[in-house]
Order: sequence, then C-alpha cells, then structure tokens
Amino acid sequence: MRRSGFTLIELLVIVTVIGLFLSFVIFPPDRGGCGLRMDNSTRTRGIQQSMFQWSQNHSQRFPGLGEREILTATGRFQVLLDGNFVSPEFLISPVEIEEKTPSRTGLTTDNISYSLLDISPGAKGRRAEWAATANSEATVVFDRNTGKGPGRSARSIHSSSDWRGSVTYNDGHTNFETTNVLERTRYGSQTNVDDDLFIDDNGDGADALGVFD
Repeated sequence: MRRSGFTLIELLVIVTVIGLFLSFVIFPPDRGGCGLRMDNSTRTRGIQQSMFQWSQNHSQRFPGLGEREILTATGRFQVLLDGNFVSPEFLISPVEIEEKTPSRTGLTTDNISYSLLDISPGAKGRRAEWAATANSEATVVFDRNTGKGPGRSARSIHSSSDWRGSVTYNDGHTNFETTNVLERTRYGSQTNVDDDLFIDDNGDGADALGVFD
C-alpha cells in the first residue's frame, strides 16, 4: 500500500528548510562572522592605541594636528605607517582582506578600511578630542560608511542591509555598534544627542564625525 501525506519528521524537515530560506530573505546575513568582527574591533582599538603612543612625543595630540595639519584619513594613517606604529595589513579589516591591498606609501581608500574622526577647522569640539583625552564618549576611529549616504542609507563592510561596525572611543574601549546613529557622544564641553557617525548636527556634512579619504 502506498502511504499518503508526510510523516512528522518529513514535515519538520520541510518547515525547517522553509524557515531558513525566509530568514535569509528577511534578515540578510552579516558579511563577517563573530570571529571576523572581533578581529576587526581589535584593529580599530589598535589604531587608537597607536595614535595614543604617537601622541606621547607630540604634545598629546594625535597625528594630523600640530606643526603639520593633515585633515584626510589617508594622510593621518600615513603618519602612523611612516613611524612604524602600525603595519599596512593592520589598516585593512579581515572582512576585506581579499578586496583591499596593503601599502606602505601613497595610501588611498584602496588600502584602508576605516574612518577617522573629522578634524576640519569648523569641528572645534571634535578637534579638541583628537588627542589623548581619554574621553569615553568621544569616538575616534570606526568602520567606514560604504553606502550612498548617512542615516538609513549608511552601510558597512559587515552588512548589506544597514550600518553596523566597530567603534573605538578615546579611552580605548571598543563597541560593535548596530547603528551609525549613536545615542550620545561628547566632544569637549559639547554634548550631542543622537549623533550620526557620518553627518554633522546641522545636516550638511561640514563637520561629519567620520572621514574616509
């Protein structure tokens, strides 16, 4: 006799397969697993520590401020490379190891994975934090924005559906944030609420937190 219908085990297998398929459709997988995210956070924290070490012989300021002002992220990373505070490989996230090329000279965005705090002349509070202040509420280095804009348009190397990434603060602690809009950051005496990592408070990008160039 032929049996009709499904057994309980077969039905459970079908439901499981459908559930997995829907989870991939509704919640796209991270581009980097937990291990890669941890390695990535180790690198952003290591960059902050290398800047702290550099500052000990430069009036407590991080690379880019002082006798030689450098506003671009690539230029400030180049200072760390020239002083052997980091290696070219350390500036590339483990998630992008096959997409970017380590380089010791002539850095471009093809050679780095991270953004640095904007220190343009108009960003006074942020410029004050580009130093060894140990401020636990001031971000200094974090994963860049790979999307077409800030806010909900932001994306990262860890996700194709939103921005999430490693954020290292000036006291050296690192969080893997699940949004580019932070509830609170502080720069000097200025307290900001709901700061987007990639846009300033006025919405014009003039003193956005992160630069990647």
